[in-house]
Amino acid sequence: EYVSPTAYRQLRVSASFMNPKPVTFSKLITAPAEIARLATLLDSLHAAGQETMSCPAIDATYRLTFQDSVAGQPVVQASMTVCLTVSVTVGGKLQPALWNSAPVIARVRHLLAIPAHYR
Repeated sequence: EYVSPTAYRQLRVSASFMNPKPVTFSKLITAPAEIARLATLLDSLHAAGQETMSCPAIDATYRLTFQDSVAGQPVVQASMTVCLTVSVTVGGKLQPALWNSAPVIARVRHLLAIPAHYR
């Protein structure tokens, strides 16, 4: 149900954009404080409801991959767009979606120093 802020030793953050040309920004984070900060951000999100919404054309995808160097431990992946939902998998199994990707996206953009013209 939650991403333990101390269970993971590394975190890969990435952002992929289609416009103005395809590009991906990526960074491996090993600082426990930053891993905990992003885990806490995800943990603060509520489950997404069943309602549907209209989204603008999506040309950016943001991803967090929490990894433990101990073999056999599940990997947590969170993938999101500007459509506000966060898709989460644990050990390859899809979990209920989360709502309000905006604070997580803002932190990822800051960590990756993404230029403003990439939206």
